[in-house]
Amino acid sequence: MDELLTVKEAARALGYHPNHLRRLLRRGVVRGHKLPSRRWLITHREVQRVKDRQSERGRYLPTAW
Repeated sequence: MDELLTVKEAARALGYHPNHLRRLLRRGVVRGHKLPSRRWLITHREVQRVKDRQSERGRYLPTAW
């Protein structure tokens, strides 16, 4: 099973502010699991997927670019 990270942990790993990561989660750009308590959990694999698509400046680049 893949390790689950909180928004704060995942944002730190990606170099994002937690609020920015929450926006990306709500828009479906980043995949996560929303708990009934309104908290998000993101898998380590998803964080790595986003990292692999970041530009040198840390901006997320969709696969179409």
